[in-house]
Amino acid sequence: MAASTAAVTPKKTGRIVSDDRVLNMIQDNVTAVLDPLASVPIVNGQVVTASLVAGDNKVPHGLGRRWIGWMVIDYDDATGAATLKRDGDPSPTKVIQLYTTVPFTVKLWVF
Repeated sequence: MAASTAAVTPKKTGRIVSDDRVLNMIQDNVTAVLDPLASVPIVNGQVVTASLVAGDNKVPHGLGRRWIGWMVIDYDDATGAATLKRDGDPSPTKVIQLYTTVPFTVKLWVF
């Protein structure tokens, strides 16, 4: 089983120091809207692509912390018979353990 990851980490908004009252008000409003969104768990995730074999698979997620959840965003199943389910948590800070009935490639969003 091979896996690759692509991280997406939202950052809090920065601030430009200014004497312009309007610019400061705009910055305050943008910060008030965007900063709470950056703290939503599903936003702080990454794409993981894995080639799974039939049976148990340990997929490294690369988050550097315990995963909260995951969802399938794409898959390549030539047989049309793939079943994918979570199979325990042997090391949730490093991997997601998945079980599948047939080999296939899956792309997950892990957060």
